[in-house]
Amino acid sequence: MSADFKSINVGALTVGSYILTLTATDSSGLAGTATITIIAAAAEGVVAPLINISVASPYTVHSAMGDRIPYTVTGTDPVVSMEVSSVSDVDCSGFKLDISEKMIVINQYVPAAEYNVTVIAKNSAGESRVTIIIVVVVG
Repeated sequence: MSADFKSINVGALTVGSYILTLTATDSSGLAGTATITIIAAAAEGVVAPLINISVASPYTVHSAMGDRIPYTVTGTDPVVSMEVSSVSDVDCSGFKLDISEKMIVINQYVPAAEYNVTVIAKNSAGESRVTIIIVVVVG
């Protein structure tokens, strides 16, 4: 909704159905409402992204630092990103997403810990996310 309440930008909506309820109240306190449904659809020919991470299971153990975990992504013009968190609050900056090579790269100096690694692909047709748990063992 714009600051002057005269327009709504629906261009940033992801694919799906949205209900918009507008309420107007006059100076006497009388109110009226109107509800509309907005259906956001992908442009014709746009295919939603799908991610596949090449691991045997969503729970993997890596003992060698510098490991590279391949992934594939399909769909029309997906934008790929990654989120990493640690169960034990250690530094997660040792994980990088190499978009050109389609790899999750584990830095050789990453602390031993359990990490949740989520790869996300988005385009105008929707969003796809895959989370794997990676346990790094030093030694």
